[in-house]
Amino acid sequence: MVANSRSLRIDSVSAALAVSIGLILVLTLLLAWERRLAPVAILTVFATSIWAAIDSFRIDLQGYRTRIAFHPMILFNLMYLFWVPLFPWYLVVRARIVAGTLPRKAASGKVPAKSEQSIISPRRR
Repeated sequence: MVANSRSLRIDSVSAALAVSIGLILVLTLLLAWERRLAPVAILTVFATSIWAAIDSFRIDLQGYRTRIAFHPMILFNLMYLFWVPLFPWYLVVRARIVAGTLPRKAASGKVPAKSEQSIISPRRR
């Protein structure tokens, strides 16, 4: 069972990377081939950024321990500006969430600092 879930995780991450790399290559080739297709590239970046923002809300991305766990509007703006590194990263994180391998945040949304832990949980005598 462990090997099966591991292969599923590798397959989903590989698929996410293949899709994003393929999309980047297609857009690059289109722009190199014909400059008039620049609006198509801009529209693709815009549409995938909107999809990622909506999807991040749907899968509750903010509830997982990842550095890309932003509010959907912030994620949209960041992804629109920095699409090349963020879109593949989002697809990999999404694949890990769907596969169930990405850990969730603590119930409060943050891990208490060491000094806060001593206040929260009193010492036993």
